Amino acid sequence: MPTTSGDGVNPLRIFISSVQREFAEERAVLRDYVRDDVLIRRFFDVFLFEDTPAADRRPDHVYLDEVGRSHIYLGLFGSDYGNEDDEGVSPTEREFEHATSVGTHRLIFVKEERDDTRHPKMRKLIRKAQSGLIRKRFNTTAELVTGLYAALVEYLENKELIRWGPFDAAPCGNATLDAPSSSVPAGRGHAASETFGASEPAERGPADERCGVVVREGTATIPDFF
Repeated sequence: MPTTSGDGVNPLRIFISSVQREFAEERAVLRDYVRDDVLIRRFFDVFLFEDTPAADRRPDHVYLDEVGRSHIYLGLFGSDYGNEDDEGVSPTEREFEHATSVGTHRLIFVKEERDDTRHPKMRKLIRKAQSGLIRKRFNTTAELVTGLYAALVEYLENKELIRWGPFDAAPCGNATLDAPSSSVPAGRGHAASETFGASEPAERGPADERCGVVVREGTATIPDFF
């Protein structure tokens, strides 16, 4: 399972799957983006096969193990199909099939190409990925990053790990007319987040709920008031 990050949040692992030589630039850009973005890095980390140290394991074992350990499968599909194994299947398709079989959340981004320029097996894989999945198309790396950001924010919202909405509309079941605790700054009731300028509870519990912020298993929900 993912390890705990430096700020106490358990990162959700994203497995990036593609033909490496075709999407070398995009893979590196996505990895750096996830690790550098002020919001996304608090919740996610990325696995890239090329970042794995050499080990005495077959590559197919490495990538299938990592797909199983990941929370999100991110597929980049283009023109190339990739090197085929003895059964005529590429690592990209193996990864997609494994993510499907273990129920990993899948995001598919398809690079805009003329369909007749794609490898026949890649065309077939793209059609297979249509079933029950939302596919996004992109032309540039900037479009890919923008699409990934939107997809990850939607994922966090669906998991109730972040909340957008008026701060005053957030539930405040613990509110009283008593004076604030001496351990919490008066007038706020929360400790300021260094990263966002948002409010977070001064003390976190496994399922701590206060005005505008929900903390579940060490992950804070950020109110949209700043």
